[in-house]
Amino acid sequence: MRETTGRRRRPWAGVVAGALCVLLIWGVVEVVKVVRDMQGYGNPSAQEIEEALMEMRARASFEEMQGVTSVVLTEIRAGLEGDFGPIIWEHDAVDYDILGCTNAESENLGARSEQSRSFGFLSLDAAQTERAIEIVSSIARRNGYTRSVRKTAVSGTQYIDLATERGGRVTLVTGDPIGISVSTDCFLTAERLAELQSDD
Repeated sequence: MRETTGRRRRPWAGVVAGALCVLLIWGVVEVVKVVRDMQGYGNPSAQEIEEALMEMRARASFEEMQGVTSVVLTEIRAGLEGDFGPIIWEHDAVDYDILGCTNAESENLGARSEQSRSFGFLSLDAAQTERAIEIVSSIARRNGYTRSVRKTAVSGTQYIDLATERGGRVTLVTGDPIGISVSTDCFLTAERLAELQSDD
């Protein structure tokens, strides 16, 4: 029955997934604002930007971390399917931006964060929504995303955001379809790391 329903919805998948894409991006941005407000984020000072640069120089390059979000996303999708059965996933995408960067990190040239997102056609009641949040939270925490914020929109849509200590995050937006976004911490590109090393 789930597969039949999924196929019947498929002609509308692009429209629905597109709408949820906007909703997911809005939800992530709103939750990130809440997290940063709670953590006292503001305009970084020159010293904070320099300290962020020094920390990123000690990390792996962005290129070495590419693909990490897809692995975590695959694990989350498998966890949800283990509880709720086969799910039709649509609109998979991988972006390279600064979502997982702090304000200070994002001010540095070459700062990058990878983000993977996916949408699954899954209708959940209140109890199942809580179970989905529990599954996503458990997998996220296992992968280092331990700081959580939860928000409810006026429509009743639930947003759960779990972040690492550095800024990477996993976000779940409930609804039908559901939306999942995974981003890494902030890293410098290999080219930028090489430039900095040559300047030393």
